[in-house]
Amino acid sequence: MKKTILVSICLMVIILLSLTSLVYAGEGEWTVVGPPSCDGLADVALGPDTLTIYITGIQVYKSPDGGQSWIDLTDRFPPLSYRTFRCVAIHPHDPKTVYVGTWGLVPNNPNESQAIIYKTTDAGSTWVYAGSGLPACPGHDEVRAIAIDPFHPDTIYAGVPFAGVYKSTDGGQHWVPKVNGLSCLNIVSIVIDPKNSQVIYVAGRGWDPCSGDVFKSVDGGESWVEVDSGIPPPSWPTADDTVRENIEPLAINPVNPNILYAGVGLVVGEPPYATWTTVYKTVNGAKSWAKVDSGLPLVRTPYIKLAVDPRHPDTVYFAPPCYRSTNGGQSWEWFSKGLPSISMGQLLVAPTNPTKIFAATSSNLWSYTYKNGIEGNPSLDLLPRQPSLSQNYPNPFNSNTAISYQLSGIRPHYTTFKVYNILGQEVRTLVDAQKEAGSYRVCWDGTDDRGKSVASGIYFYRIKAGEYSQIRKMVLLR
Repeated sequence: MKKTILVSICLMVIILLSLTSLVYAGEGEWTVVGPPSCDGLADVALGPDTLTIYITGIQVYKSPDGGQSWIDLTDRFPPLSYRTFRCVAIHPHDPKTVYVGTWGLVPNNPNESQAIIYKTTDAGSTWVYAGSGLPACPGHDEVRAIAIDPFHPDTIYAGVPFAGVYKSTDGGQHWVPKVNGLSCLNIVSIVIDPKNSQVIYVAGRGWDPCSGDVFKSVDGGESWVEVDSGIPPPSWPTADDTVRENIEPLAINPVNPNILYAGVGLVVGEPPYATWTTVYKTVNGAKSWAKVDSGLPLVRTPYIKLAVDPRHPDTVYFAPPCYRSTNGGQSWEWFSKGLPSISMGQLLVAPTNPTKIFAATSSNLWSYTYKNGIEGNPSLDLLPRQPSLSQNYPNPFNSNTAISYQLSGIRPHYTTFKVYNILGQEVRTLVDAQKEAGSYRVCWDGTDDRGKSVASGIYFYRIKAGEYSQIRKMVLLR
């Protein structure tokens, strides 16, 4: 009997070790991929081609090949005194169009400093001023966050400390404030619902008194409501109180946008205060929040970063130091092998296979690539069970329209996505590549394969992936 029990225990140990090796078969290590030097690194953006990378700080760098080589773009901006290029955003469908947020002198007015956005439409070769209407806020005059509407890429939102949210609907030519309902104007984080761009969430840092908060708009920023139920209230702490100081950043689940994560800075007790930052989660579109920090350390910094894996939306990353949750925040594990535990400018996940993660420290861009193990592939439970093709939105349209589609199965499919005119003539090829199962979105700007604008009228778009084929109709109105 004892021998039988001993054999059973040994078998269980062997099975557990085997499972452990299977789960971690894809583990790798963080390595530096950034440029030779980038002081005060503040933000990172990845283009829709997953190869174009921009990083900002005291300098602006671009990599056209996923970090293998870098180009310093700093001297292509107007000459100004000391400044930090605080944030960067790439057009969701065109990696040649990029916006960078900073501060500086208004063109043709050398006596006025204000929040500024620069824009390029030629992949960084030239930059133009794109900040008409942004505020002048002495001492706090910089753009801290930029978000681009995925369905209407000429619609952009900017977060400006102590001035709130500004919106442009013409690609940055003009900006207007959108602050109706914002009781906290120190906006430093903006996320847009990837399925309904009228829904926007913003978060801010607090000041005297502590008042960092999170707000939601369901009308494209025209009005905002405070959505912080479940998060400790903002106020001055007393001996036994835990109160909120900051809410930064926000991260949204791309598959289920009702799920969001927020980094919340907490203050405990009377001076000298004990402070730390933790994570809260909502599963109902910010109607209520709950703390999800099992396994997280007491991080004594008000500035953390969060990122959701778009291919594994239950996998969430937290830094610094870097921790990972594979169950939607229920528990966290250390994930910093090779990565210094210092302040972060940005943390993002590339939707590539194998999965790649980027972390920007104060002076370097780091990358983590899963090896070809189990975690390099999407969870089968999260894959679409049936292929589908959605109706384009908006429809009719006059400049850009977005189309979502899903591919199912466990094998890659050679996929084509083409646009045809009413005569059945091919107008534009949007996709011509091998694609794995998953959810995708393409955008058509009303041009043909030569880049020439096509006429108003009825067009058809068709997807073919393996044996799956479907056609839908759309209307272009110039």
